[in-house]
Amino acid sequence: KYSLPLIPNQISWWVFNASSRLIISTAISVAANGIFAVASKFSTLFVTVFNYFGMSWTEQASIHINDENADEYFSEISETAIRFFSAVILGIIAVMPFVFPIMINAQYVDAYIYIPILLLGSYFNMIVGIFGAIYVGKKETKSIATSSIYAAIINLIFNLIFIRIWGLYAASIATVVSYAFLAIYRVVDSKKYIN
Repeated sequence: KYSLPLIPNQISWWVFNASSRLIISTAISVAANGIFAVASKFSTLFVTVFNYFGMSWTEQASIHINDENADEYFSEISETAIRFFSAVILGIIAVMPFVFPIMINAQYVDAYIYIPILLLGSYFNMIVGIFGAIYVGKKETKSIATSSIYAAIINLIFNLIFIRIWGLYAASIATVVSYAFLAIYRVVDSKKYIN
């Protein structure tokens, strides 16, 4: 009962991560998919670093979800985490002009313009992770699955509609829009459990 909703949740995350690349390859070109993959590396790195915190945070959320001072505890940790990881994203963007030419081959220079957009998507993904821990603590995995499915559908539809018009911008913006939707949904909905 607890684990079953996590299956569609994981499928939704696959849609997030794989559908954009599949649509780019089909609608634009394999070369464009390579550029998008390079642009995604920096946001993927950020999400990987955040996930180390996220696993620990989810465990702590599960332990403290029913504490008397849970609202204060969750507010303090979430605000601190959001500030810290926002600073990390801004730091990545600040060093990008210096790091990008060293780390990335010149043939992928077009990827540079999509990195800040994808990092903004990662920012919303970070918020999703912070507030998703509340659902895990309350054992509300159905809410996790439902919200992830909606966001994956938004990502897929946005990509299908705009990819031929905006090209790689559509894939980048679809990531931001779908994660922003998911973040807003979880922030608002989680207030049922923790204010």
